Amino acid sequence: MSTNGHLRREVSTYHETKPRVSSASFTRLSDLTPEATEWLWHLRIPKGEHTIVDGDPSVNKSSLLMDLAARVSKGREMPDGTGGKKGGVLLLLAEDSLKKTVLQRLDAAGADMRRISVPNRPVLIPRDLSLIEEIACQIQASLIVIDPIMAFLGVDSNGDQKVRGALTPLKSFAEKTGVAVVLVRHLTKRGGVHALYRGTGSIGIIAATRSALLVGRSPDEPNLRVLCQTKSNLGPLGPSLLFEPLSTPEGVLRIEWRGECERRGWGPGSTCYWSMPPGESQP
Repeated sequence: MSTNGHLRREVSTYHETKPRVSSASFTRLSDLTPEATEWLWHLRIPKGEHTIVDGDPSVNKSSLLMDLAARVSKGREMPDGTGGKKGGVLLLLAEDSLKKTVLQRLDAAGADMRRISVPNRPVLIPRDLSLIEEIACQIQASLIVIDPIMAFLGVDSNGDQKVRGALTPLKSFAEKTGVAVVLVRHLTKRGGVHALYRGTGSIGIIAATRSALLVGRSPDEPNLRVLCQTKSNLGPLGPSLLFEPLSTPEGVLRIEWRGECERRGWGPGSTCYWSMPPGESQP
């Protein structure tokens, strides 16, 4: 008998003797219906998924997220003019004082404070996922901001398997409810690495996200910031945007958006580098 014939007989015998599993233990892809991606912010922040915002310290990542939280709380349009989605916002914040910083910045951004909540005790992921999910459901959250993600991981942030195990249940909850989860992360100082891989912690963090945004200082005007997209698994990369951090007469930081720009994040060096406009070569 040929080798192929012998293998076919072994396979046939295996299937005849192997106990059958219940059809409830698997799903045929033919039984599923494709779903279109829904966006909290078109092309940049998908609903039901993880998005990450990377950047060096002091480039106004947190202020940017307060601006977005304010927009979601009132259903206002997004910074690029695309339609907004009204809903509750759950903030998990570890660095800024709620009473001295966060409240003032949200107020300056025009937020509806009734739609924005924080947990009443420290939480860790995955230990306190049930509490996070309970609060998110109660406030009908459209957005969860975790800033920075490293402060809320209850596992070794450099352990790929542990990080994925911690974030996967949160991803499942987001997918079931349609809430957008935005993680904030600092960049490392190591040079010669693409910006996508310069974030602190395990590669599992960026792998768990469907969209990655990068914030950096504009090389053209130091007082401006560039928000660009370095990863998107669900659509084309969105155009880069400029914004400017300004102070109110009371000294509270707020964000003013300045439109699109041609800069793109690409990576080498200890700070955010940007590619040149079309037609020009990169350094």
